[in-house]
Amino acid sequence: MALTQSRDAAGRPAGTVRIVSFRSAGEKFILPVLADLRRNFPEIRLDITFDDEVTDPVAGGFDIAVRIGEVIGQDMVAVPLGGELRQIAVASPDYIARHGVPKTPRDLLSHDCICWRWPGQQHPFPWEFYEDGRWFSISPPAGIVVNDRRAVLQLATQGAGIAFCIEDTVLDLIEAGNLVPLLLEWSRPFPGFFLSYSQQRHMPAANRVVIDAIRAECP
Repeated sequence: MALTQSRDAAGRPAGTVRIVSFRSAGEKFILPVLADLRRNFPEIRLDITFDDEVTDPVAGGFDIAVRIGEVIGQDMVAVPLGGELRQIAVASPDYIARHGVPKTPRDLLSHDCICWRWPGQQHPFPWEFYEDGRWFSISPPAGIVVNDRRAVLQLATQGAGIAFCIEDTVLDLIEAGNLVPLLLEWSRPFPGFFLSYSQQRHMPAANRVVIDAIRAECP
């Protein structure tokens, strides 16, 4: 967006701001601010894509991206949102009653597992655990592979296998007794979501308004 297009005739921020975000991050950090943004800045048009596929946001024509740190390019400005995350293994009480509890991450190799695949990728995402000061990965046997995290949770609550999920997304299900956390002693936090954008000398005013709104609402 050209700088001259970032304000309307009255000098208010205006124009289109294109945002791409991982789905879970979009629900947590972007959706809550949209209504106020539209009320306070009706001249700004928001074009938002929720997509878990890892692509180049600049090449895709996006002004702002919200993703985990490990997939953000080094040439991008990255602002942390919401603190650290942790991924944990979970299973339903029914699955545990039938198959038992894995004692170590390597025990997962003999369990039914529900694996998630990055959209656009061929292989499932590896499950990462922490032991003796280092991270290591397990690629468990996947009886089911899906590319949607909500489907993973639904299948896990149905007893289809063990799933590996961001802890924040399963807390309600754990508290309700629908899922049981597993292998917590091997689960460590890691840097979470970041708001990112390309470095530029003159940022359009509309972009700055949206960035500031998301950061202001971030817990």
